[in-house]
Amino acid sequence: MPTLLYRWSNIDTQGINSKKLFRAGLFSEDTDYFTPEQIQQAVFNEYFVQHVSRKKTLSPFISTFQSMLAPVHRALRGKEGAIVSIIDRNKLISPVYSAQTLVLKLRIKLGFYNGAGEYLVWGNIPSSAIVCSFKVSTIVQFTQENPDLGALFQLDTISSFEKNQKRLHQALAQGPGRLDHASGAMIGRLLSCVELPYDYCKPVSEGMFYSWRMNRTGSWEDFYRGVEDGYYSLTQEFTTPPPLLPPQTSIRSTADEEADEEPSILESSDDDGISDEVESDDDMAMNENTSVVDTHCLSPVRPNLVVKTFDEITGQWISQRDESNSSPPRMQSHRETITIDSSDDEVPGAFSITKPQQHSDEPIISQSQDFSDLVDNAAEDLVVLAEDKDDSTYNSRVSVSVQQSAEQDQFATDRERVRMFWG
Repeated sequence: MPTLLYRWSNIDTQGINSKKLFRAGLFSEDTDYFTPEQIQQAVFNEYFVQHVSRKKTLSPFISTFQSMLAPVHRALRGKEGAIVSIIDRNKLISPVYSAQTLVLKLRIKLGFYNGAGEYLVWGNIPSSAIVCSFKVSTIVQFTQENPDLGALFQLDTISSFEKNQKRLHQALAQGPGRLDHASGAMIGRLLSCVELPYDYCKPVSEGMFYSWRMNRTGSWEDFYRGVEDGYYSLTQEFTTPPPLLPPQTSIRSTADEEADEEPSILESSDDDGISDEVESDDDMAMNENTSVVDTHCLSPVRPNLVVKTFDEITGQWISQRDESNSSPPRMQSHRETITIDSSDDEVPGAFSITKPQQHSDEPIISQSQDFSDLVDNAAEDLVVLAEDKDDSTYNSRVSVSVQQSAEQDQFATDRERVRMFWG
């Protein structure tokens, strides 16, 4: 069942017919409203037969059509106060029936009438379901003032045919309409003239393209762009509208009063949930500085000092730890460290060389390794300590002696250093 329905009416149409409300003839008099479920099926069928037979009886039905061509044709021929209305079926609160389905079900034969393209609304059509209504004289005048629109819509040709049948459709097919920007723009101008809300431009313009049997040479994209441009060309203040997308799928369905078919476009919806997770600046900074963040920073504290003295009798080094400072131990470096004793000992600058705890991922230094780098560092500290005595000769003698001894064996440095301090 189509989303949009079209209706024509004039002063002779039974019931209440205005631009804002339609009420079936049966319920416009003194008859109380009732639903189809409240009557017997035979009574319902009789109401339908009388309605399509155009008998002069009050009907509970309101005729509407799938195509705009059928009501425009009738309105042009019944000119006296004729209006055309566009109805949104989704906003109807009453049942809607396909006339073609009922004709087949009840096996009704009324000449060439088969109910194709006609839909019957039960009872009434509220103003909320009426998209827009316009006098047929409005579009006649507009096409007369704009010859290009007159050539496209061929209203004179439509009114010249007594019935909306195949011969009329063949005549319309000879018109200049194409699936292009120019034809779309002219349709858009007409829809703007009758004050159709922009949201309905796509389905209405598409329906007019098929109903007027326009040539399908071109693209829907150009056609819809033309509808958009034409629609806003008549407005003083241009407001950028949402794009009219071309249809993706089409099917063939019945239209007008005869069995001639025209496509009904299925509207499709787009779903982009892609939600991408975007990493914040703080997270990126955290990742770039993982080594810093994962390292626990301890407060700077004075370490426990280790003092080593050499015993000439035993030939061994004796270690002594200063326990006066009970502060927590700080993190040790992965390199050899030189600690200077700052206690009140008589030795002005006693020093010792200590090794940190070895980690599993670092090789243990063997005695056969080259200690030249370590000795050089020790020699530099001896020079600094010697300066406290303000003895340049002593300074020179220590540095030269240590360097010469390092070339002999790995223990020469220790012996020379002890001799310098204690002898």
